[in-house]
Amino acid sequence: MRFRALVIDDYPPCRDLLHHILGARGYEVSCFAGADFCEVCFSSTACCTRENPCADFLLIDNRMPGISGLELLYLQKKGGCKIASANKAILSCAWSPLDYNRAQSFGCRIFQKPYKWEEIFSWLDKQENVLRKRALPKENRAKNRTRLNGTGERH
Repeated sequence: MRFRALVIDDYPPCRDLLHHILGARGYEVSCFAGADFCEVCFSSTACCTRENPCADFLLIDNRMPGISGLELLYLQKKGGCKIASANKAILSCAWSPLDYNRAQSFGCRIFQKPYKWEEIFSWLDKQENVLRKRALPKENRAKNRTRLNGTGERH
């Protein structure tokens, strides 16, 4: 399964580094300097018209010109973004207590700059496993539970 990631950061070195790291993990990566790629940013009443998520993961810088990462997350939540909140990460080198609490309220992962790669990789590993399990057909999930349980009984 090849995962798709969106990286939004106005600072090219950070954006390029995330692109390289995620690409090395086998991800299909799309990078943007701002949030204008996302249709929920077009107006305060805009909604996501996609049937399925546009990406599996979203990594976004908080402090960008025009619209902050927190503002984008708010608009995405309001507009029905299909990317799971647990698969979104917001990154910043400085957090005010208010912004940190706001980021937590969106259910996304919060990372401090400079990056601690082991934390980011651990989050990605965990969420990749969740996505892989969701991709299994229902009957395969039941077989896997039975095999792991070892009792032959289905749950």
